Amino acid sequence: MKTPIKVAFLSAFTFPGAGHFFLKKYIPGILLVLIYILILAFLLKDLMAVMEPLMVQIEAGNLPLAIASMKEIFLNQSLFANENTSSVIPYAIGLLWLISVIDAYRLGLIEDTNIEDQK
Repeated sequence: MKTPIKVAFLSAFTFPGAGHFFLKKYIPGILLVLIYILILAFLLKDLMAVMEPLMVQIEAGNLPLAIASMKEIFLNQSLFANENTSSVIPYAIGLLWLISVIDAYRLGLIEDTNIEDQK
């Protein structure tokens, strides 16, 4: 498998920046991983803000521990505490992943061209 395809698949199916690490492009790889972790932290913060009142109600005994009732309450509630964040986070994750795959592919093409020029 050629380098551009290999690093694109690596970035697409593991995490953003994985292809960069394979190509020894550590700074862009670390930057992509840090941005991805930051986006996931915002996602987790919003999800915990939504789940905390439910956990308090369960601990107080106001909600039964039946899976069906918890599922119904969870599905009826918004998944995000902030509706503005809910519309941005999935797109930000997808965009970051796409940028990572495209950039890894681009760098893989450059790497292959450099290897062929040295032969």
